[in-house]
Amino acid sequence: MAKLDSANGSSIWEKRYGPATINTSLFAVKEVTPFGDLIATGQTTPEVLEEYGVLLRTAANGDSLWMRYYQYSDSLIAGGAGQLRDVLPTPDGGFIAVGAAYGVSQNGQSYGQDVWVIKVDSMGCLEPGCHLITGIESQVTNLQGALTVAPNPVRDGEAVQVSISLPPSITPQGPLQLTVVSSEGRVVQEQLIGEGGRRALQGTQQEVILPAGLSAGLYHLHLSDGARWLAGAKLVVE
Repeated sequence: MAKLDSANGSSIWEKRYGPATINTSLFAVKEVTPFGDLIATGQTTPEVLEEYGVLLRTAANGDSLWMRYYQYSDSLIAGGAGQLRDVLPTPDGGFIAVGAAYGVSQNGQSYGQDVWVIKVDSMGCLEPGCHLITGIESQVTNLQGALTVAPNPVRDGEAVQVSISLPPSITPQGPLQLTVVSSEGRVVQEQLIGEGGRRALQGTQQEVILPAGLSAGLYHLHLSDGARWLAGAKLVVE
């Protein structure tokens, strides 16, 4: 990405982002007011036949603040691909990006191109707090129903039951983990799911009990597999 002088087109700064071994293209860049930061969007191809959407936020001088990758997947599409073509800041401090998603289902049936829209917060998270999970840069979209919480709201001091149900299209790439983040941006609980976090949950449902002890407030729950953020949910403790 480069910034040019408006008068004569000379280069003010030029930056490269992401690993040199990964092909990444940026299609649109917008200014984030009043900070002067920049938000860019595009696509990245980490492996052959893989294509993820990408969002990049930088400081006004082009220094990277964060870079996030987004993989399209749902109950039908396995190994979905997609690209993000445009992005706009939103009044709440986050961003909304639009592009195209496409892929092939597990039974080999082809699906056509669909419009793809994602809404993230100021840190590029589909659910606030994803950036606090160590090692997570990629997020899977369209799996909102994979993580449900009950009761919700819950009374202070009561236990919470979390239901996890991943579709057959999703194969965990590592230990499954449930992370609870407070609205203040603090990790308050982390626990592995199943047998050391490695139990296969494809097409099955797993119940996890959050121990009592969360004080009153808003919390964000995150399901991850060591390499990707998979799903999130909100929890209100009264």
